[in-house]
Amino acid sequence: EKAVARADSANAENEGMGGALPYSSAAYKSLVNRRPRYIRALLSLGVNVVYSDIDTVWMRSPFRGFIGNHTMWIQSD
Repeated sequence: EKAVARADSANAENEGMGGALPYSSAAYKSLVNRRPRYIRALLSLGVNVVYSDIDTVWMRSPFRGFIGNHTMWIQSD
């Protein structure tokens, strides 16, 4: 719980930035460099994570293999 709370806190700090960050800016790099820590925090809690970058093309639906209830977090830009 602590790990996810820290990640949530960091996300809350970024919400005030007002939209997309300029590519390669210091703020953008800082945000991108924290992503693995967020994912690792979730994995350490036993959460299964499927991470897909924005430019990924799925040839088939990845959702067919999911069974049961799931929570989905999707980033929009």
